[in-house]
Amino acid sequence: MSEGNPPDLEPATFKVRLGAIHRPAPAGVPLLRAALPLAPPPSECRWDRLLDLTGDDGQPDDLGNGAVGNCVPCAALRQMQLWTGDGRKPTREQAMALLRAWDGTPELGTYTDVAWQRFATRGYPWGDQRKIVPRWTVVEADGIAVNLVMLKQAIHALGGVLACFNMPSSAMTTDPWTMPGSGDSVGSHAVLLAGYDLTAFYAVSWGHVIPVGYAFISARLQQASAFASDAWVRPDGQGGARTPSGLSGDELRAVMDRVTGT
Repeated sequence: MSEGNPPDLEPATFKVRLGAIHRPAPAGVPLLRAALPLAPPPSECRWDRLLDLTGDDGQPDDLGNGAVGNCVPCAALRQMQLWTGDGRKPTREQAMALLRAWDGTPELGTYTDVAWQRFATRGYPWGDQRKIVPRWTVVEADGIAVNLVMLKQAIHALGGVLACFNMPSSAMTTDPWTMPGSGDSVGSHAVLLAGYDLTAFYAVSWGHVIPVGYAFISARLQQASAFASDAWVRPDGQGGARTPSGLSGDELRAVMDRVTGT
């Protein structure tokens, strides 16, 4: 075990680990299309470029997901890092503490419905003076064909989407993720989808940005959850406050009022 790692982290036995146990969102969580009408998204959005993913050693910081099954808290922490944009970076210790708070284990991972429900009700402290409590809406649910436009709308307007994929073995050792395969599955994986362009979506996982092809999204996406948070609102330099996507504080709060979640 390398110096500075929390005691929970064991040496990695694989290049990367998963850690999501996918279960559908509770019925009380609204679908985005019913709760959040949005304008057409721009052709490109790359919020992933706002993230510093470099560890103290200069290597990509996987927040421990190369060694243990904590991808669910890692994805949530990257979402909060993107929202706040305040220079604070999440740590492995935080990822392990959040894993335990959401009833996850390093060996088995975390149930996504439990994690996202607690995220949307209990929130998470971001520093000593700030607690982030977002509102939860489902972009795509089990049994619903992927609406790529709606997925882009959520990423652009709300600052990313927390997505869960049914992973083929090929995606564990190579990127970009372009070949969805058929039948082959090694488990579920939670990531932050933080961007897209005309060729791919962009996932933040294992300390780096991974291009995800449209075919992979359509074949392997299990569920995408969007969270509306006022942490996404920042001073605009003109005495006001807006999200990087252009929503005013009042507009985002109106979105939060419509997206009640559970």
